[in-house]
Amino acid sequence: IIDCNATSLDLQSVVFLLEYSSVLCVTVSGNCDIPIGDAYSEILRILALIGRFDIPVIKGTPFREHREPSNPAAQHIVGICAKFPHKVTVVCLGPLSNVAAALQSSKSFERNVKRIICLSDGYNGLEMKSLFNVKADKAASRTVFLSKLPIVLVPSNIASCTVPIATYLALREGTTGLFSSVFHCYEDALLEASQKIKPGFVCLKKAVTAMIALKSSLIIEGDLLNFRTRTCDPTSEPLSTATNTTTASKYSWLSNNSLIDKRTGNNVLVVRQIKHSGILEFYKNIYLVGMFGRGILG
Repeated sequence: IIDCNATSLDLQSVVFLLEYSSVLCVTVSGNCDIPIGDAYSEILRILALIGRFDIPVIKGTPFREHREPSNPAAQHIVGICAKFPHKVTVVCLGPLSNVAAALQSSKSFERNVKRIICLSDGYNGLEMKSLFNVKADKAASRTVFLSKLPIVLVPSNIASCTVPIATYLALREGTTGLFSSVFHCYEDALLEASQKIKPGFVCLKKAVTAMIALKSSLIIEGDLLNFRTRTCDPTSEPLSTATNTTTASKYSWLSNNSLIDKRTGNNVLVVRQIKHSGILEFYKNIYLVGMFGRGILG
């Protein structure tokens, strides 16, 4: 399940998730910049461009209104996870409003979903601050991170989320695949947004989040932790991690298809290191989608 608010950075990830994985639906939410109706229309437009009329698109929570359990997107997420227990990954590219609504509408969702993969601009290694996606719906973020959901958290400050502009353009040069043609009009927006984050570099943070959902072997190392600690006031700002953090060895978090450490209760894998060369190769292949087909990744 792809959950997004259809920003230009989201749309890159949506297209190659559709090309490389079995997407059951796309759920959308609004934010302060994009009304939910516009986000919904943009996703439909992209699906039409790539000929994927088979994918349901469900409107979710308008900006900062995740508490409504009758949210159609939340109900759809809950229903799919109940139909395919422990098999469905939810890739969250925007605020966590729809996931929070799913949690509030169904007690079974927490145990049925395989994992949540999300980007966090607010995690600094010790605590979760209110920045970008977290800030867009702080109440939803708190609901999700204080839950027992199995979560893969991708902090946007890890080095692999940016590449020098020259490297990016070298990857882009000469490619004429589906990804390239669909997003030609978004490239200026990508470069402009990237310069605000790190001048001289291109930010691939949402692309990296989607790549991890498709190819978890890109993760080299991470910390397994939780935000549920007795010393943390659940109404306080920001959320602090519990003290019983453990270091996850390479790929060990996938060994039993579960992120939850029953001994410590840790349920959030914070990605610390990603295979940088693998990210670049993956990204180049994404640009070539439509030229050589879908069998590139292996």
